Amino acid sequence: MSRKQALQKLLQCVELGDLTRVSGDDVYNGFASHRQAFFVGTFNGSLDTAKALHEAVLPGWAFAIGVSFAEVWKTNRVAYSAEILDHPARAWLTAIIKALIAECRE
Repeated sequence: MSRKQALQKLLQCVELGDLTRVSGDDVYNGFASHRQAFFVGTFNGSLDTAKALHEAVLPGWAFAIGVSFAEVWKTNRVAYSAEILDHPARAWLTAIIKALIAECRE
């Protein structure tokens, strides 16, 4: 499975709020050397792990977080956003994954 395919699978599962179809390999393929704990912690609502994941995979990118909204962007680039009611960390995770998919050169 390519990185882009793994990220697309992760995105779909995160948006549905269901990780039952996600394996450790999917997370590894999507986020390379970054730990599965960042992904799972962010999915489960931790803004601290969301920030750590953001800094690890999107260094230099800015972010904005609201109650149910998140957005990530890089200077002079398109912003990637997501809205998931009552889940700002999962919205942030969704925005991160969208940005990573767009950055894939596959």
